[in-house]
Amino acid sequence: MTATDQSAIEAALQPFAEMLAADGYELHSRLEGEVVELKIVAGASACEECLVPRTVMEPIMSNALGEAGLSVEIDLRYPVGGEH
Repeated sequence: MTATDQSAIEAALQPFAEMLAADGYELHSRLEGEVVELKIVAGASACEECLVPRTVMEPIMSNALGEAGLSVEIDLRYPVGGEH
């Protein structure tokens, strides 16, 4: 992993990180080979009903990465109990 790769991922996902932060969540990303591991972490003030189902979130984030020219798979992890 290079700093440029991680920076590009973070830049592509920044709008999502900001939206999630507004609802009390953090978005963490890490590049492992050709897979971007994404983890959504709920803070103490997280709005449970604000987090869309993973089946909705995953393709949106994947499209954002693709539009940024990043050809990677994603592994999206939701907070425990955050699945819909």
